[in-house]
Amino acid sequence: MPEPPASQADYPHWFQMAWVSMDARTRDMLVRRHHDQTLEAIGRAHYLTRERARQVIRDAGQCLLVIAKSMEKTWCDQLDELFHDTVAVADHALTEIFPDPGGAARYALLHTLGYQHPRTWAGVQRAFWTREPKLLATLLGELAANAPYRPAELRFRATALGIPDALPIEEIASHGRSPLVQNDDGAWVRRNARGRDVAYLWLAEQGGPRTADEIADALGGEGRAVRESLRRDSRFRLIRPEGTWALTEWPHDETADYGTAIDAVLDVITELGPISKRRLIQEVQRRYPVSLSRVTQCLIDDRVGITADGRVDLVERGAAPLEDSEPTRPSHVALDAAGGILGFTLTIDADLLRGSGVIIHRWITWYLGLRQAPMTRAFDLTELIDPFAPATITTPLDPPGRLTITRNTSAAQISSLRVHATSMGLSRNCRLAVVLRLREGTAYLRHACHAEACPVRERLHPPTGSRTPSP
Repeated sequence: MPEPPASQADYPHWFQMAWVSMDARTRDMLVRRHHDQTLEAIGRAHYLTRERARQVIRDAGQCLLVIAKSMEKTWCDQLDELFHDTVAVADHALTEIFPDPGGAARYALLHTLGYQHPRTWAGVQRAFWTREPKLLATLLGELAANAPYRPAELRFRATALGIPDALPIEEIASHGRSPLVQNDDGAWVRRNARGRDVAYLWLAEQGGPRTADEIADALGGEGRAVRESLRRDSRFRLIRPEGTWALTEWPHDETADYGTAIDAVLDVITELGPISKRRLIQEVQRRYPVSLSRVTQCLIDDRVGITADGRVDLVERGAAPLEDSEPTRPSHVALDAAGGILGFTLTIDADLLRGSGVIIHRWITWYLGLRQAPMTRAFDLTELIDPFAPATITTPLDPPGRLTITRNTSAAQISSLRVHATSMGLSRNCRLAVVLRLREGTAYLRHACHAEACPVRERLHPPTGSRTPSP
């Protein structure tokens, strides 16, 4: 029996109507293709040759496109806006424009329009769409080429390059075919330059030149081998007559004595501005070796702006200040319905326990209104909460502590949490939740491990009846 005609009541959205207006056989072929069946398998199911199945699927996509354009005029503009200035969009972000629980209709339409699932080292990312697959591959290649990264830096650097926040970058980077690999301390280094990348991070942490023997002693190895390795890497330079090794990016005698990248940016704009962004990057890199992404980050400095014709100039000369654009909110950040309580989780790692500021996701500073650099917002830290104690223990802080969240050009940060994490008895790999009460200007910290996965729960709260060993 033929299918009854579709009604608006049965399918209230125009896209659903467009889908059901196609015959059942055609829809079945599109569904099979969406589920990665081969053309041969689809042809056998419908008694067609492989070539004929390909033609039917191609024509069906074109037909769906024509029907969609005849039923609704605004979706093309909505799609363009969604993909504007981003290299990939999550499939779930398209469900408002194209509601389609099975996904086959959306898949057919987007493929007809030339959109693809992006390919990465970890294979095809079927949960995402791109219209510039080569650009994403280029950005991932640049991300790998710019390594090494400290544990918290990978996502931040990926976002700075234009890789969407929603893309599972840690999963992609840790795949067996990735040119990156995670070191024992969590740092991301290049698979084929592991030793030199570790030396780079160690030297950067020291903050000044060191001998090859000192580097070898710190990292394990032999001084002569370290010297030969560093000699082949343009990121390192030998300082004579001292015989020490420094990072090329550090200022030295042949270049202007800039303390930071923003100093170089301001100097170039003051001297040459208004200046195009492209020429600014070239001139800054000539004077002060630094990455393209680092120069781009400096554009949200509160002294830098954009002129009416799109060039970069100083705000004091009339340029309009630039603001940090809204990134995708990450899954580890939560917001209550009223928007007054914001929480996020952190993993206790070596950087946090060392006592330095902790890098956080820049969506947090964006939501807090810290959209230029430098900008800060402080919260009174009122209590520490341990939900695993026999009765939930809240430790009031009197006087309150102080948490400061800062948006710098290079990163978003929260002030040191080492003292508080230590006082709560937390150790590496524990999870810590930071909860901000935005209207009151207060905050509290909460031990956020899952009970069965907490590294220290049994040490802090032994089961009832167990004996704690004597010291």
